[in-house]
Amino acid sequence: MRSYGIAERVGEAFFSMTLSAPAPSGARTLFQSTRRKLGMSKASASAALAVVCLAGLGAVISPSPLAVFGSGVALAALFLLLWQDNEPPILLFPAIFQWLAVAMKPLMTIYAKVPLDTLSEYDQRLEPGVYLGLFAVVALGLGLRVGAGKPKIDWNTALRNEAAMVTRESMLKVAVGAIALGHAMYFLMRFAGPLYQLAYAGAGARFIGLFALAYWAFSRGSGYFYLFLVLVVEVGIGVTGFFSDFKAPIFVVGFAILAARHRIRFKDVAILGALSAVLIVMGSFWSYVKVDYRTYASGGTNEQVLNVSLSDRLDYLGNEIAHFDGTRFAAGLDQMLRRLSYIDFLAATIDHVPDAEPFEHGARIGRTLIHIITPRVFFPDKPPTEFDTDVTLKYTGLPLRSYGGTSISIGYLGELYIDFGPVGSVIGCFLVAAGFGLAYRLIRGRSNGSVLLLYGVRSMAVLTILPFDIALIKYIGGATTAFIAAYLLQRYVLPRLSRRLRWQRPAAAAPPAYRPGYAV
Repeated sequence: MRSYGIAERVGEAFFSMTLSAPAPSGARTLFQSTRRKLGMSKASASAALAVVCLAGLGAVISPSPLAVFGSGVALAALFLLLWQDNEPPILLFPAIFQWLAVAMKPLMTIYAKVPLDTLSEYDQRLEPGVYLGLFAVVALGLGLRVGAGKPKIDWNTALRNEAAMVTRESMLKVAVGAIALGHAMYFLMRFAGPLYQLAYAGAGARFIGLFALAYWAFSRGSGYFYLFLVLVVEVGIGVTGFFSDFKAPIFVVGFAILAARHRIRFKDVAILGALSAVLIVMGSFWSYVKVDYRTYASGGTNEQVLNVSLSDRLDYLGNEIAHFDGTRFAAGLDQMLRRLSYIDFLAATIDHVPDAEPFEHGARIGRTLIHIITPRVFFPDKPPTEFDTDVTLKYTGLPLRSYGGTSISIGYLGELYIDFGPVGSVIGCFLVAAGFGLAYRLIRGRSNGSVLLLYGVRSMAVLTILPFDIALIKYIGGATTAFIAAYLLQRYVLPRLSRRLRWQRPAAAAPPAYRPGYAV
């Protein structure tokens, strides 16, 4: 017999209350059917068509037309694959983020009006890396789509229905509670020993509360003040860290906006534009100051530790903000765009392998899988992973030096190329993404709680598959740990948080065609 979540039981009680009380004439129908729709959304088709048209125009202007038009076609394919009528387009975010890493320099040729290869940081041909990257990103989107499968109900409507019922007070309490739990996990991870990585992934519980609060606010058109306060605190905490991880909270709010606004309106475009502007300004600032800040925060050791007090770090950042003028913004923006574009190392790897270094024939993915299936809690003597910069030096032949205690990675696609060559690396991207998509589907599973919180759990896991510039062992290993943590949170924490949500009966509503909390 199927078990019912607390939200579903509340929904059934609400159904029994309203069954004999039809909505008055002209009243807005609150609950909508969650029957699965055809699949592809009008928004995705419109976006894909617009992107292809703009890419065609850009190809006419750019000295590298094929790279520009190919970038547009790849983005259009991602829209069609991952922006569906029946579910929030959360999986679209990692695909677009990785597309940006590949397509940034082709897009730069439009306004710079220079050939693609002249934008190389290391004087090598970029086009082979761009073409391989575009095929791989489309394979990533296809793998996510195949792994996630077709939803059996309309999850967009399910989310809207639940957001319409939950009370403001209970939403705020549950959201703040989930965020506090995440920060508690983040504090405790220093005592977790060999379970450090799992505890770090569990700290993503704060994004469960942030997504739920953001979706609730944008779906109902209220509660923005509370969301703003929470977002400011989360971004502020991120800014003061060693790596200044302020992007993740903004990304989660972006997830929620697109989920809540299934049909994008001008107001939503304005909000997304404002968030993008904040990301650009903060990213430019961080790109400009990060090397000096990390040296200062580590006490001059260049280790990935914080040896300076929070008040001193805030004073340092405040002083840098006070002197952040237009010249520094331009310099930081250029650094950020070049950092976001991560195609140079892939292109250098293609030049260097197999001419100077042979293909590995699966050795790197083999080491990755062994690393994953031998967790340090059971294998305390497991050797540390390779230093990313050493791997990059070996397989690109480039003269590199890391700064501020950080490392430089080829990127997971470059390592798949080292293992399997161009065709095999694209197939490898598809298979890895299909595994992520399957894990995403399993989290959806048969949840015993709130759909809002469930999609917060999924958002937390998706954040780990965003980067393109990460080593293969960290990409697959980190995502695997995050999905395990997400499953544990869904299984043991989400039902308890869901029981603290309270539901309200609207003044005028038709009998619901949806049971809140229902998951298949």
